[in-house]
Amino acid sequence: MERTYHRPQSLEWALEEMANPGAVLLAGGTDLLVQWRELTEAEKPQRIVDLSGLDELRQIREEDGEVVIGSMVTHRMLAQSAVIRSVSPPLAEAAFSVGSPQIRNRGTVGGSLANASPAADLAPVLVALGARVCLESRNTRRELPVSAFLQGMNKTALESAEIIRSVKFSAPAPGLQGTFQKVGRRNAVAIARLNGVCLVRRDATGRLDEVTLVIGSATPTPLDMSQEARELLAQGPEPEALRELALRTVRRVEEIAGVRASARWKFPAVENLVLKLFRVSDEGGSEHE
Repeated sequence: MERTYHRPQSLEWALEEMANPGAVLLAGGTDLLVQWRELTEAEKPQRIVDLSGLDELRQIREEDGEVVIGSMVTHRMLAQSAVIRSVSPPLAEAAFSVGSPQIRNRGTVGGSLANASPAADLAPVLVALGARVCLESRNTRRELPVSAFLQGMNKTALESAEIIRSVKFSAPAPGLQGTFQKVGRRNAVAIARLNGVCLVRRDATGRLDEVTLVIGSATPTPLDMSQEARELLAQGPEPEALRELALRTVRRVEEIAGVRASARWKFPAVENLVLKLFRVSDEGGSEHE
């Protein structure tokens, strides 16, 4: 069986290559090369389209009040970006928490989303930010919220001929502060057992004006508990309200993922993570100024 490798030098060229049956994208390779070892010769892609030559997909910029992140931006670039560190410190924190320096140097934003691992560190933050995935094929362009793009474990709305061009979100208004937290087997170089992000804003009187809460790695796709958080904390983040929010989050995880052998530690860990996320965020977290 003939197998071909292509490294386009323009997005248009890449889109032409992806229009061929059996074409598979290669971004950073941190997922594809691992999966390659587990595939039979018949299962391995016949046509590999390497996006590493596309510098136009390796940019982070602000335009018209939005932050645009090219799909070939690496986790290292995201973590070190002055734009991201200013506009959304929790996203920079999530990028920095990914794997090892070698993985951060190779793994890309687009590759992470396309792989759709439930343990992905960027996904819950992008959902919390209301980010959208910009998809393009030879004949079409479309945008989907990250929450709609991610459809399950290793399952997305990406069509066979499409490329993730970028991810974008509206720059948060000043005063929004928050944090990304991760629970793993080790303090570093660990895949998330749990992760999550909380974003809060208080008004001039100190009243809680906005709260966003998204938990990752507990369910097949990021679990957005923002509506429940807003309802329960509307009158103020009293200890009873926070505890109820944590318990509701646990119940939602149980409804979606079921009770497994890991439930003995995971359910209490989810509860504690929710409490910690709000506490750290409300005490200052990483503030966008």
